Amino acid sequence: MVDERFLLTGKSEGTKLRMMEDMAVGDIKSLHHIAAAAIDRKAETGKSLGIDALGALKADVDSLGLLMGCGLEQDRYTLSRLAALSRQFNYFFAVYVPHLLQKDRRFNDVYTVFSGGDDLFLIGPWNRTYELALHLRDRFADYVCRNPEVHFSAGIAMHKPSTPLNSLAEQAEMALERSKSLGRERFTMFYETVEWERMDELEDIRSQFETWLKEELITKSMLYRMNRFIDMAAIERLVLGRNQIFPEDMECLKWRAMFSYSAVRNIAKNEKDAERRKQTVTRLMGEMVLWLDRHRSSLRIPLWNLLYNHR
Repeated sequence: MVDERFLLTGKSEGTKLRMMEDMAVGDIKSLHHIAAAAIDRKAETGKSLGIDALGALKADVDSLGLLMGCGLEQDRYTLSRLAALSRQFNYFFAVYVPHLLQKDRRFNDVYTVFSGGDDLFLIGPWNRTYELALHLRDRFADYVCRNPEVHFSAGIAMHKPSTPLNSLAEQAEMALERSKSLGRERFTMFYETVEWERMDELEDIRSQFETWLKEELITKSMLYRMNRFIDMAAIERLVLGRNQIFPEDMECLKWRAMFSYSAVRNIAKNEKDAERRKQTVTRLMGEMVLWLDRHRSSLRIPLWNLLYNHR
């Protein structure tokens, strides 16, 4: 079946017509068709959600030279075992990854630029590449028997499908290099870099935001305002880390008061019972303040994922 989600994009009718003429079963998809697969159509309402954008995912195994040089005990360090270790890494990227993209329906629209050896470069709908990065991190950990010394770093660059491919590749490489330079075993997206272990918590936060939005406890406008508080909380951490604080730097210290004012006005607006609304506001405010205080700018990863998927 031909995927016609590109008809839900904001492109002109002329562009849609040309895309339709270029679309046939068995043909190679254009980047515009791949990006359109990021859009989700709700069956119950018929409305479309999300934006059509590409995600370029790059990843490679951390400290491979160290693993090859010191990963085997001295009495087991032989040429055959070294070759076997190299082949095992290659099997994951050259055999398992293509198999996964083919068999798992979530990732059928993700395409391989290269995957083998100890690294990969994939292009697909931006939200599917995000899911894929998290999935591969877990599967790779299983593959190496949860050995804490063997892991990979990854980075995703998100762009419109009209972006030149070389620019897309460069941005993905920069995201990967950022993950590497800040300590390895990290993930970068939206110019934010976090340790893989923190991604589980950030995914829980994204899921919680999604639930609150669905239950109409928070509004999209409140989520957009969160960007302002994230910026202020991130600047606050930098300011408080200095030896000297200047008066012009103190604006960011007001984020808690500003957040409280905004939350009281926007959380659980549809709740008619005053006492129940007060309890809901207090509970949600408490959780979001803790997230802001703990994650600061990293909170953009779950927040922007949610906002882009619901735009």
